[in-house]
This record gives sequence, C-alpha cells and structure tokens, in this order.
Amino acid sequence: SGLEMWAETRTMPILASDGRVTSTLSISLDVTATVRYQRQVEERNRDLKDFNYMISHDLKAPLFTIKGMVTILREDFA
Repeated sequence: SGLEMWAETRTMPILASDGRVTSTLSISLDVTATVRYQRQVEERNRDLKDFNYMISHDLKAPLFTIKGMVTILREDFA
C-alpha cells in the first residue's frame, strides 16, 4: 500500500532460576510520528542555514563596496 511506518522494538530475555533463557518478551512501539517530526526539523534547519547564508552574503556585499570606495578616497585625498 506504500504506507511507511517506523517501529522501535525492545526485547528482554525471560530467564529460568538457573539462568537459562526460556523465552523472550518483546514490545514494539510506533515511532512514525517522531521520525516524521525529526525529518521536518532537519528540513527546516537546512532551510534556515540556507537563508542565513543568503542574508549574510547580501549584507556583506555593500560593505565590501563601501570599503573599496573608502580605499579609493584615501588614495585620492592622501
């Protein structure tokens, strides 16, 4: 059906009085919502990182231009 489900399974041995494993007890938990939420957080973090890079670049460009102009003015009026 294409349904994706994530499960976490924990298994514990059941021991006899002499220490032998006689059986096991397993519990499975549906952690699909947790995995989906984690993926969304990771995607949003990537988006924020890209946005921060773009903003940082856009803010630095005018500063480099001003710095270049100041250098030219210093040379001309030294």
